[in-house]
Amino acid sequence: MRNSVIDFKPAHFCAAHMEHLLDAIDALPTLERIVLLGYGEALCNPHIHDFLARLARTGIPLCLVTNGQLITAGIMDLLVHLPVKEVFVSWDDYEGSECIRVGSDTNKIKTVIAELRRRRMGRYPLIGLEVVALRRNRGVLQKIVAASRSAGGEKIIVTNVFPYGEAMRDEILFAYKKRPEFDIRKLLDGALGSVDITIANQVIGDERACPFMEKGTLFVTAHGDIVPCLELAHAHKAWYFDSERTHFQFSFGNVAQVSLVSAWESEKFTAFREGFVYYDFPDCLQCRDSRMCLHRATVDGDCFRNGTPCGECLWARGVIRCP
Repeated sequence: MRNSVIDFKPAHFCAAHMEHLLDAIDALPTLERIVLLGYGEALCNPHIHDFLARLARTGIPLCLVTNGQLITAGIMDLLVHLPVKEVFVSWDDYEGSECIRVGSDTNKIKTVIAELRRRRMGRYPLIGLEVVALRRNRGVLQKIVAASRSAGGEKIIVTNVFPYGEAMRDEILFAYKKRPEFDIRKLLDGALGSVDITIANQVIGDERACPFMEKGTLFVTAHGDIVPCLELAHAHKAWYFDSERTHFQFSFGNVAQVSLVSAWESEKFTAFREGFVYYDFPDCLQCRDSRMCLHRATVDGDCFRNGTPCGECLWARGVIRCP
């Protein structure tokens, strides 16, 4: 995904940003959940041990999304003793399958799930799995889910791939208002058992429900920008059904200058959220050819004069899922 971000600049969430964030959390008595995820690996952050400990002291349930490759015995003990309420491990490859996540070790993920389950002293952390379903790994999806259940995974999310790169447009398993070529549920037949599993939609219909706005979510990027969701965190390219699209960042300020409360209560953010009462957005997914839409690559907004690309959001269609 990082290769699709326009003017991408690598960054770690810094200690100064965390200080601002912790001050803001104290002023948010209704905050229900903190999720550490993004387009990088959270455990790469040099301050991650301190960040996890300080966030845990707020008393707000924590969820960590990780590829699992950097989880050591020491990190497992930290996750158990804080405790972090949920740990979701990304798992897209299996032995003998074509490599999708460079550096991913299937045996390492199995060990992490089993060992984390063995070490925990109560119910937490709940151990989840996030699987990205693509054309190239469809043949091993059943094996991944079955192996996760066997190792001790308790919750599984199977999501479609977001086509950030041009090569990804040929990997999608979803379709617009028609039956897709491959049915993920049938591919997983026999592997589901009694595990708590969520499978993303494969048929894009008319119904929309933004999982971020309807839950009252906001997202803070590694650079400290306050944005409404993952999709609007960075300016990036996307390829839907052979059509190149440009999505621009939509920010409400930076934690270094603006508190989360001020950003949330601002006129700009309030007006943005009001747009999701009736979902007054065009259905941009039906405009396959870029020549059909003069607004696609501009910052002026869509043909309804909305300033965001929410009309073609795959999260709102249930096609992309995340913890």
